[in-house]
Amino acid sequence: MPGAVPGARRPAGPAAVPGGLFEPHRTALAPDALASDALALVNGLHLTTLIDPERFDRASAARSLLWFARGAITG
Repeated sequence: MPGAVPGARRPAGPAAVPGGLFEPHRTALAPDALASDALALVNGLHLTTLIDPERFDRASAARSLLWFARGAITG
């Protein structure tokens, strides 16, 4: 894949939306790709032991990630 980061792995399944954060050669992110990437990150965080699963709210975390990413992209 041209412009890809060496050693970077693209996720499988719904998180692998074209134009997302997992395709570093893209300069603009599609909104659905951004949402998919945020959800993939939230799902990944949920599976780790870094966060207490009993108190973890996926919807709240996804909203926070999207709010942060939207601000980072739009400036």
